[in-house]
Amino acid sequence: MIDNVTRRSKDSQSNLLDNVTRGRDENASVQSNESKRKKEVKVPMRLSKRLAGVEPEAKPSDKALEYSSKKSSQSLTPHPLPQVIRTRKEELKKAEYKVCDLGRLLDKSLMDKKEIKLDFEAQIRDLRDALKKCEEKLSREILQKEEAERNCHHLRTA
Repeated sequence: MIDNVTRRSKDSQSNLLDNVTRGRDENASVQSNESKRKKEVKVPMRLSKRLAGVEPEAKPSDKALEYSSKKSSQSLTPHPLPQVIRTRKEELKKAEYKVCDLGRLLDKSLMDKKEIKLDFEAQIRDLRDALKKCEEKLSREILQKEEAERNCHHLRTA
């Protein structure tokens, strides 16, 4: 199986080379600037060297290695200065203080929210109790009025 694949790839490479050289022969032009003895055959520049098999293909990993080695040699950074470390520590302390301050503010707002909620619940209870008392008073007044009307009606009929 592997031999067939390698044979096919070799055949395709030889076919490619034949096609490229045949293309060169067909597209070849003669430079007429010089004398007849020094005439030179020119090949169109659009033919790729890689397709002709002249230049091997570069692997992406090789390019990546080259790029990374160049990049690392160019950017050799010195160790951070103590002053920079000190300022970063100060920035961290300030950030921690802000976080703690915001935490306290959040706790305070949550406590305020709980207090407000309790106050509203107490007000709602008071209003419901007052409404209940008003309803009871109204029902008593209605009963008294009905009783008074019955008494008046009995007096008129009697």
